[in-house]
Amino acid sequence: MSLNHVILNVTTRSTRITRHTTVGVICLKKRYGAADYSIVCLMVAGLVMFMHADAHTSAVFQPVGITMLIISLLCDGAVSNLSEALMNQYEVGQDEFIFRLYSVATFFICIAAAAKGDLRDG
Repeated sequence: MSLNHVILNVTTRSTRITRHTTVGVICLKKRYGAADYSIVCLMVAGLVMFMHADAHTSAVFQPVGITMLIISLLCDGAVSNLSEALMNQYEVGQDEFIFRLYSVATFFICIAAAAKGDLRDG
């Protein structure tokens, strides 16, 4: 496993709480306690130091790749907050929510596979 993959994995996993909190505050108008905000601030400070140290190595940062990563991470935060809001609004448990989500996704994947001919050809 390359070092670049490890760095990307650490960065994306450790920013999950930051994304979740930021999207929750901006989009869903959620309120968190002071401890949650301080945790997010400490995470951001740690990531800034981590990325600053990494910037002085021979790593190559592509603007398109960074933009795509940021969009992906923001969408991840939005989906997790939206899922939580929908489960609370309709009083659905996590298991039922995931079952229904995967059922709808399977239906549309089967339609796409049939349209492409993958179901006929095997």
